[in-house]
Amino acid sequence: MGKIGKNSFDIQESNRVSVLRILSKEDVLTRADLSRMTGLKQATITNIINDLLSSGVVSETGTLKGNLGRRSIGIRLNAENFNVVGIKIARRSYSVGIFNIKNQLLDKTYQKLEPSTGASAVLQSLVADARRLIDKYGSCCAIGVAVPGPYLRREGRIAVMTEFVGWEKIDIYKKLSDAFEQPVFVEHDANAGALGEWNCSANIGSDDVLVHLLASEGIGSGVVIDGKIISGYRGIFGEVGHMSINVMGARCVCGNCGCLEMYCSALAFVKDVLAELPKHPESTLNSEKKVTADTVFHHMRQGDSFALSAVKRVGRYLGYGIANIVNIYDPKEIVISDIMSGGGEVMMYAIKEAAKERLLPEVYKDLIIRYSSVEDLILYGAATVAIDKILEKIDVFYLQKEE
Repeated sequence: MGKIGKNSFDIQESNRVSVLRILSKEDVLTRADLSRMTGLKQATITNIINDLLSSGVVSETGTLKGNLGRRSIGIRLNAENFNVVGIKIARRSYSVGIFNIKNQLLDKTYQKLEPSTGASAVLQSLVADARRLIDKYGSCCAIGVAVPGPYLRREGRIAVMTEFVGWEKIDIYKKLSDAFEQPVFVEHDANAGALGEWNCSANIGSDDVLVHLLASEGIGSGVVIDGKIISGYRGIFGEVGHMSINVMGARCVCGNCGCLEMYCSALAFVKDVLAELPKHPESTLNSEKKVTADTVFHHMRQGDSFALSAVKRVGRYLGYGIANIVNIYDPKEIVISDIMSGGGEVMMYAIKEAAKERLLPEVYKDLIIRYSSVEDLILYGAATVAIDKILEKIDVFYLQKEE
């Protein structure tokens, strides 16, 4: 059991972290602004800022006009000195990006994958890409990694990755920790996205609940409560893709039957469309050499009735899953991201109608269901995880300066 009480050093650290978190989200603030936003006395803020100034973590930016016309000195976080790397591993691709501590993307690389590549070769390739970015920008405090679930946190490995075997044998955390000098933080991709959305959502208050539904080649969810990712004992909290919505359904690779992702993941969506397409010779989809989720969405927007019905159907399946999610987690907001968000308003209408049918009116009336507007949310979320961790470890900033 960790310690429960806090001594004066713990309180000082907590106060410094609070100041850093605020500065990481703002351009320039005065000491009076920080006092007001944290609730700390101005003398306490002055001591914290003096310490951060001497370490090179923050700098003064000249005078700003404050309350009652008074002039105050502005304070800014030296974001350019403290970068993190975000890594997103998916079933068919990976991305590596370098971000400053304000979570602004500086540069990134992207690589498509084939399952035949092998998990070990993919790891070697993304490590090389990450090192190139670190060398190019010359600064890296930490590395955040977002991986598909179920991710077994205690074992450091993915339990199963649909259509890409081999990952279940690799301790990702250990391999990447051995490859980098910087601390590595591995997180379920849906959790990373949830933290990223929490970081920028205008609807969420400090004590609210946000669920991120990652609808890609698989289906996963991340839950953030009061700004903290909920991981569970093994790390598979929120693994809704393997929640059964049909007890008589086909068996999934996870061992369950009728799993949600077997009905509304991008892979399942395309498989269903291809199975039904021969019955619809009138569909313009027959002109496509390769059918993907994006091509189905495109033909739907062009007025193809078969594509339209397929999108409505998969939207209803997502709505069934969301109704279960709401009854389990009671969120204020559900944010849907990735490939399946390409279904647009047609899909969203089907999602909301299905959820509404299966929820109490009092529960549904103030529920927010929307698509994510964050570009490359999972990569952004991976960086957010790294930033969130190092903001809790202020010594990282001092070590960075010493280097």
